[in-house]
Amino acid sequence: MTQKLYDWNAGVELLRHTEQKHVVLREYFRAYLLTRCKLPKREKFRLAIVDAFAGGGLYKNGEYGSPLIFIDVLQQCVREINIEREANGIKPIRIECLLVVNDAETEAYKNLKANIAPHLIKAEELKDHLQITLIDRNQTFE
Repeated sequence: MTQKLYDWNAGVELLRHTEQKHVVLREYFRAYLLTRCKLPKREKFRLAIVDAFAGGGLYKNGEYGSPLIFIDVLQQCVREINIEREANGIKPIRIECLLVVNDAETEAYKNLKANIAPHLIKAEELKDHLQITLIDRNQTFE
């Protein structure tokens, strides 16, 4: 298999097939969280996400890559879920996520670290209801 290297420093164009993959990823992950956090008695939900080929996190046009999609959906869903729970007199839920991101390309990895940092800081605003623990790697993945 031929490996295609991207120039993350210059910006990578978001290709149509990747854009469609991101739509499916966003919709599926959102539905997954809403389903898993539906039970009123559940006050904590833990999950781990491994993104082994994470890329630089952000495309040339500002579109999120998969690591930022995961963080964005987590933030949106924890808010949405807890608004609904509060409206129904149910205790809020806390989501604890272990997010493991990896990219073997050093350039992609450096861009990912720079692009993900502000999103993790923003997620910190929800610290009572959302905890994201990041493990980042710059290694080959097999």
